[in-house]
Amino acid sequence: MNLRDLPRIVRKAVLIGGHDEHSEAPSDGVVHDIAAWRAYLTSPLGGKWYDSEIHEVTSGKKEDIAAELNWAKSSDISLLCFSGHGYLDQNADGVAVTKMMINDNLVLSERDLNVGTKWCMAIMDCCRRVAAQPEGATEDLLLREFCKWPDQNTRIIYEHAFRNCEYGFVRVYSADVNEAAGDDISFTRELIKTAKKTIDNCADGILNIRDAVKILGTVVYGSGIDEQQHPVYRGGRRLGHFPFAVRSVPLHG
Repeated sequence: MNLRDLPRIVRKAVLIGGHDEHSEAPSDGVVHDIAAWRAYLTSPLGGKWYDSEIHEVTSGKKEDIAAELNWAKSSDISLLCFSGHGYLDQNADGVAVTKMMINDNLVLSERDLNVGTKWCMAIMDCCRRVAAQPEGATEDLLLREFCKWPDQNTRIIYEHAFRNCEYGFVRVYSADVNEAAGDDISFTRELIKTAKKTIDNCADGILNIRDAVKILGTVVYGSGIDEQQHPVYRGGRRLGHFPFAVRSVPLHG
């Protein structure tokens, strides 16, 4: 079997930026996070997504976000990334749901990010304090050129790695329950940096999202840099964890 001859996989990514508190626009930190996501995803390391497969929405308008989530539904691989303010909503039965603040009047639930595709991954960079007022990251550092690897075969390898994973919805949170997302360290950009630093140590040329989150939590947050924050991965009882970064390697049939 030649990997190049496999059926085409449709990918769609939606990058969502929440507005700063009492503002009509996202903070600089959110803008930088979204720029970092696009740069990463279109790089060989991030799976060589096409620009046309990535949509950004920072308008703060309900109809715009609804349209983008609806657009993402017609895909095989969907990636939903949020950066901004958030909190944890816990009902009387003890069920906790992460809520993301689009603006002062609009809230998005993590359940809204499950658009029902074969492989759906949501990465939420926001606070998760129970009944707390949202606080967002404000780091100004923009991650720019971080990926110099050759792009030969990376798109094919990335999609084949998804084919080896069970279908379903995978969630990644930048912080655990009752924790705030740090102001000085952007989870989004640190996760991308982790992929850059780690990919050469992956024998098969693939770093999955579970391991990326675990490594980030140990190296960055576990080293005393920001002990208030503990990233969380929720992938269920799957054996195959979605790929997050890939390295160009020779294709085998």
